[in-house]
Amino acid sequence: MKPDKKALGFLFPPSGNLRAFFSSCLLPGPIFLNNSHAESGILSVVNNAPAQFNAGTTTVLWTATNGAGLTSTAIQTVTVTVQPPVDPNSIVSFNVYNADTNQLIGSLGATFSRASCGGCAINIEAVANSPEGATQSVFLNLDNGVFTRTESGAPYMLGGDTGGNIFTNADPFLTQGAHSLTATPFSGNGTGGTAGTPLTQSFTITP
Repeated sequence: MKPDKKALGFLFPPSGNLRAFFSSCLLPGPIFLNNSHAESGILSVVNNAPAQFNAGTTTVLWTATNGAGLTSTAIQTVTVTVQPPVDPNSIVSFNVYNADTNQLIGSLGATFSRASCGGCAINIEAVANSPEGATQSVFLNLDNGVFTRTESGAPYMLGGDTGGNIFTNADPFLTQGAHSLTATPFSGNGTGGTAGTPLTQSFTITP
């Protein structure tokens, strides 16, 4: 068989972003261009990828060799982003409820306008990552002790609730102006067990 003297070429393998959650993965291989290897065949395709990718960016060199001894190389960039594990016993967000109608208004943002619900009474829910799983109770602290409450069952409401009826107990303390709310989850009832990862949010209430 006549050796293939044409240049050997292949596309750059696509770069990739890998998440550190995976213990292993397969790098996408090269895509060969034209039929330059059809007669002599590809003898080998190798790369210098490490056995384990560390956080950050790693450059991988691919080298292909055909039966005529011709080689071609391509560079692949692999970026590994390390994402810290999420504590299952943690507070992830806050929601605002209309305490007059028991309806969810939405997520608590940097500003809440009373006019958005027609001047309704409000209550704030601390949303746990694992309600009634890893998290059994939540201690809510408004404005460094101005109003506090312990909730031993989801939903974890600052002003309390029962049977789907959302109370207005905290509403008199949610006055116009700046506030700060901290919710700390616990693995046991009544703030027993181990404290998890708390969440603090600052917000402003406007007319």
